[in-house]
Amino acid sequence: LSIEHWTPHGFEGAALPVQMHVVNDNDDGRALGPTTLHWSWEVAGGATSVHGGQEAVPATPHYQTSVLSLNLSFPAIQSRLSAAAESAAPTAVKLVAKLMEGDATIATNEEVFQVFPAKRAGSSHDSKGAEGSGVSVYDPLGATARALRQLGLPATAVSSLDNLDAKATPSLLIGEDVWSGDAMAGT
Repeated sequence: LSIEHWTPHGFEGAALPVQMHVVNDNDDGRALGPTTLHWSWEVAGGATSVHGGQEAVPATPHYQTSVLSLNLSFPAIQSRLSAAAESAAPTAVKLVAKLMEGDATIATNEEVFQVFPAKRAGSSHDSKGAEGSGVSVYDPLGATARALRQLGLPATAVSSLDNLDAKATPSLLIGEDVWSGDAMAGT
């Protein structure tokens, strides 16, 4: 049983396409079936199940593979944070998969993901925070600033690299393709 994904981290509730590969390489040469794939989200480091489901797996002949395409969502983890300790830090959760043949577990696998709280209006990591919050961006070409806006991330534009104040600009993101090319001319 193999879990294929391309997204090791995301926001709670965000889409997570997953491919489950059931490889029948058993030693007795028989086909698998009928089998059921059971999956669940668990808080890493504990056995607290957050959410789960199951899918029927088609018969899988010996030395063949069945692939299940699942459209999962990252689990809600915000409720695990107290109001006083609200944080934009991720929570480690495991996607646990078990392949069952009747009552017998014939294969298991798990993957750990980092799940960030979804943005909430008025939260400390809300993109509508105070002016100047977030990161400063030097991006004369505009592509990176546009991408940050589309993601809802706060950013303050920096029009020149001359006379930057380290206290006012503790972090600076240099835009895509800015180091090479005309955007850096004269700086």
